[in-house]
Amino acid sequence: MSRYLLLDSGPLGLVTQPRLSPEVIAMNHWLIDCLSGGDAVLVPAIIYYELRRELLRARKALGLARLDAFVQSEANRYLALTDEALRLAAELWATARQQGRPTSRRRSTSTLMSSLPARRSFSASEARSLSSPPIPAIFASLWTHAFGMT
Repeated sequence: MSRYLLLDSGPLGLVTQPRLSPEVIAMNHWLIDCLSGGDAVLVPAIIYYELRRELLRARKALGLARLDAFVQSEANRYLALTDEALRLAAELWATARQQGRPTSRRRSTSTLMSSLPARRSFSASEARSLSSPPIPAIFASLWTHAFGMT
């Protein structure tokens, strides 16, 4: 395995989208290329939660079925959130704030999960426990895909 790809809700939503569009097709081709290259694609628990709650709210049964099928298609694709990961995510978040890095686009954020840096902290903390020695992990959001960062 060359690296772990942790999908954000944007790419995960596209991968599990039942309606084909150029963006959906491009994302699926990118994912196939990554898998063919030996990457392991993972779905962090916090990202699964975010996408699942939105699909439930929108009553998108087919999207829910595709999400669950994708997560279950590979053993260990679902990256559970542990107490250790939560503690490490809190440390990563605090360090980012202490260094002056914003953790949200808005000042009054109602939940920690609403910011990309916070989701990265959770995902990074989950990924750190995956292997020893560590294998590189990339948090794949729509921005990393759009700029060819993976």
